[in-house]
Formats: sequence, C-alpha cells, structure tokens
Amino acid sequence: MKKFLLVLLTMLSVCMILVSCSNDDCEHTGEVTLTFEKMPSPKPTITMVFYSVDGVKTEILRDELKSLTYTTTLILGNYTVYVYDANNYFREEIGFQITPGKSVKIVFDNSFVPQTIYE
Repeated sequence: MKKFLLVLLTMLSVCMILVSCSNDDCEHTGEVTLTFEKMPSPKPTITMVFYSVDGVKTEILRDELKSLTYTTTLILGNYTVYVYDANNYFREEIGFQITPGKSVKIVFDNSFVPQTIYE
C-alpha cells in the first residue's frame, strides 16, 4: 500500500509540473549542431551515432552527413555522439548535455578536432 501511494504521489507531482508549463515557459528540448569546416577530398561517408548516457549507452539516432552541417533536436539529458568515416579517415566520440531551450554546437576544425560550444 505504501508503494502504491508513493507511486501515485510521484505521478501526480510530475503531471502537475508538466501541466503547469506552457510551451512558452518550459522547454524540454534543445538542439545540437555538428559543423565541419572542411571535408577531405574525396568526400568521405561520415556516419553520426547519437547515444543517450543514462547509466547505459543507448543508441537513439544514426544518420549520415549530407552537407557540412547537421542539426537535430533532442530532449533534455546527457548524450554522446560518435562520428566516424567508413574509410577510417577519422573517429571521434564527443559528450555533451542538452539543457532547456539551449543549443550545442560541435565544430570540427580543419584537422577534424571537435570543439563543443554551448549557447
């Protein structure tokens, strides 16, 4: 009975918080943008794999880079993105955090070294 009441109280609290937030007041997502300053020639096939870091590493998104910039929206939390070229030109794993209404930019310089910028 105590567990039931605790679960019920927790669910009611979470529902009250979610209902009290309007779209303008509370945001539960943020953007991450990967930008490459240059691409080697010939153009590599770059794959990006996004993982949620929640005690275990859970793959949530896999995509290929089509241009020099890639943007996606994620919910609040801690993430890792694994960026690699199929021909082993480079491999990088970068951790970042999504916070309410903020954006994260991961910029790969001319040497393909990533820099994380929070805005």
